[in-house]
Amino acid sequence: MDMPPVKSELVRWNVPFADWDQASVWVIQEVDIEGFTIVVAPLSIYGLPKDNYPKYLIRFDKVLTLLRYDEACAFDRGYSSLAGFGRGMAYEWLDSPWMIPFRGCHEFGTRKLHHYLILGDDGLVEVISVGEARVERIDTKRFIEMKHEV
Repeated sequence: MDMPPVKSELVRWNVPFADWDQASVWVIQEVDIEGFTIVVAPLSIYGLPKDNYPKYLIRFDKVLTLLRYDEACAFDRGYSSLAGFGRGMAYEWLDSPWMIPFRGCHEFGTRKLHHYLILGDDGLVEVISVGEARVERIDTKRFIEMKHEV
């Protein structure tokens, strides 16, 4: 997959885990067929990511594009060549060329498109969403029930 020409930069996404040195990242789908939730958990030598806290749930209401790939086998998407790339694991790509095909779609109305990057140690996630993500901190074990009608 070729990268479109880039004329923009990454901006550090101001979330509580943005400067974590090590994190696990995975994706779940709770209820809606258009929405996804990303779970971010700290990595440590003391346990599996599912046992480590705090965790953060990042919820997206309308996802247009979702890429999740294993960090060890990830293909080079060219992030390191973009201005603004540096230390940290959470970015927003303000003028991402990947959002161009979605601009002008009438169904989004005045809601803004966002291209988020979350670069975990075990997985990398990219999300192009309509509207801003919501971030929730989780400090203790919780069960999330997923309901889908098929």
